[in-house]
Amino acid sequence: MTKLTLRQLWSDGTITISLFVAILVSGVFLTSTPLLFEQLSDDALVHTLETPPPSFRNLTVSLTSRIGSVDNEDAFGGVENAGSLFLEREFSPEIQAVVEEQRYVVDSSRFVISPWPGDEPPLFPAFIRMRYQQGIADEVRITEGAFPETRADVILREGPGCNPVDLLVGTACQKTETEVPLYELAVTQATLDEIGVSVGDRLVVAPDPEDELYRNRPASALDFRLVIEISGTIELLEPEAEFWYGDDRLHQPRIVENADFVFVYATGLMAPADYKRLLSDNGLTDWLYQWRFFLDSEMIAAGDVDEFLAEVRNLEINRTSNPPRGTFGLSTQLSKLIEDYVNQRGLTVALLSMAAIGLFVVALAVVALLSVLGVDRQRTSLLLLRSRGESSVQLAISRLAQGLILAIPPALAAYVLATLLAGAA
Repeated sequence: MTKLTLRQLWSDGTITISLFVAILVSGVFLTSTPLLFEQLSDDALVHTLETPPPSFRNLTVSLTSRIGSVDNEDAFGGVENAGSLFLEREFSPEIQAVVEEQRYVVDSSRFVISPWPGDEPPLFPAFIRMRYQQGIADEVRITEGAFPETRADVILREGPGCNPVDLLVGTACQKTETEVPLYELAVTQATLDEIGVSVGDRLVVAPDPEDELYRNRPASALDFRLVIEISGTIELLEPEAEFWYGDDRLHQPRIVENADFVFVYATGLMAPADYKRLLSDNGLTDWLYQWRFFLDSEMIAAGDVDEFLAEVRNLEINRTSNPPRGTFGLSTQLSKLIEDYVNQRGLTVALLSMAAIGLFVVALAVVALLSVLGVDRQRTSLLLLRSRGESSVQLAISRLAQGLILAIPPALAAYVLATLLAGAA
C-alpha cells in the first residue's frame, strides 16, 4: 500500500508539489510571525524605555530630612546606606532585578549671596545651593583653579572704616571681627558669569528664609552666616549624558525674571568632606536627598512585562511624588510608558491575528482545492482498488497515509525555516 501511495503521489507531481509549497509557505508565515513579533516587541519596549528623559524611565526616590555622617572616611556613607535600605525593603524582587545602578544626589538649603565686605554687590539678587553627586569626579574636569577642599574658618571684618571726620569728633569706628566657617565651591563658567564673580573670590552667604527647606524653623536657627570661596571652574565632559538625569542645575544657573527684578539661582559643587561640617554649621536645616535608580531596559523587555508593570504600579501607589518631611517619595513615568506600550502591542496583536486568520483560511482553501483535484485525478485508481476487494477502511488508511506524507515534510521544513528566521526569539 505504501508503494502504491508513493506511486500515486509521484504520478500527480504537479499537485503534490503545489500542496508542498502551499503548506510550507503558510506554515512558515504562521509559525514565524508570533516568534518575530515577540522579538520585535522586546526591541520596541527597549526603544520605548530608552527614548524618554532619564527621570521618566527610571525611578527617583527623594527625601527631605537630615541624614547624619556615620563614617569619617566616607561622609555620605549614611546617605548611600539609606538608598540601599529603601531598595531592599520597598522594591519588589522583580524591580530589584532590573536595577542596573543607583546614585545619590545631595542638595543643601538655599543661601542668599552677599558680596565680600568692600566688593561690589551682584547685579541681581543671587542665591546658591551646595551640591554633591555620587560619581561626579568622573564626569567633570577643572578648567581653572581646583576642586573644592575643606578649609579652616576665616575672620570676617565688618563695619565702617575710620575717616578724618570720625577721628576729629571721636566717633568709634572699630571694625568688628567674626570667625566664620569657609566652604569652597566649584562652579561652571556660566554660573560665574551670571553671579558676576571670578575664581578665588569670596562671598558671604546667609540662609534664605523663603526656601522651603527652612519651613517651620525659628528665626534664631537662621541667624548665621557662611563664607564661600570659588575654588575653580568645572566643565562637564558630557552634558547630555544619562548620569546628569536631565538635571542641569549644576550646568547653569536658573534665571527668574519679572517686571522689576531678575533673580539668579545657582548651584555649586561642594567638597564631600564638608558635608558633615555643614550639617553642624547649618543647624536644624533640612537637606534634599535623591536616589536615582537606573533600570536595565533589556532586562525589563526580557521578563514578564505585565507582572513588572503591576509591581511598579503598586510601588507608585505606596509612594507619592510629593511626600511630607521625613518621608520617602517616588517619582517616575515608568508605568505610563509601559502602559502605552502594552496598549499599542495589544492593537498590533489584534491586527496580526486578523491577518494570520485570513492567511490560514486562504491556505486551507488552497489545500482543500488541491486535495479535491488530486482525489478527482485518482478516481479511476480508487474505483479499481475498490473493485479488487479493498475495503473502505483500507482506502481511508491509505488516504490518511498519503495526507501525512504530503503534510509532515513541509510542516517540519516550515518550522525549521521559521526558527532560523526568528533567531533566538
